[in-house]
Amino acid sequence: GIQAGALQFYSTPLSSGVPTSYNLTGGSITLGSPSTVAGSIFVTAGEAVTIGSQITGSSVLTRTGGGVLYLTGSNNYSGATILNGGVTVITSGSAVNSGTIYINGNENRGGNDSTTFGVPTYGGGQLEIGGNASISSNIFVSGGGPMGDGSALVLSGFNTLSGTVSALTAGQGTRMTTSQIGTTTFSGALVVQDST
Repeated sequence: GIQAGALQFYSTPLSSGVPTSYNLTGGSITLGSPSTVAGSIFVTAGEAVTIGSQITGSSVLTRTGGGVLYLTGSNNYSGATILNGGVTVITSGSAVNSGTIYINGNENRGGNDSTTFGVPTYGGGQLEIGGNASISSNIFVSGGGPMGDGSALVLSGFNTLSGTVSALTAGQGTRMTTSQIGTTTFSGALVVQDST
């Protein structure tokens, strides 16, 4: 396996304008190190990364950058999940651990009319849950962006969220959206709080 304090994915689009993508499979990735308390994954804007390898470790998983990250493996890191930028896509509850998920806005980027790899992007962290996922984590969505957009929880398919889902500072652009295909069941509490 691999042990790393951080994973960073940068690239320059091909001359055709087609963005680059990466695919990591097999083995395990231990985030964090003896000298750090958090592991981070950075994906630059316009880029897509798929991680099918198992993410392990006792650290917090922090996601930054404006690109798209697909988590397709069964992961067992023990810390919280913090999404500060870009789009993170999961289709199974095992892609994240049972710790709290924080989806945060970002005043330094925005543009809810932009699209990366066919996935709408917002001005902050975005979690897209699709397929038939069962998520037991508490989820906090908070913080706006500079263009009336902000953090976002995007739901598609048939999902069950059994933890408390809190959409805070809604008036600042925090978003929760659902697809016309499928149904999401909130078996835990759903809290929506305006910023005013």
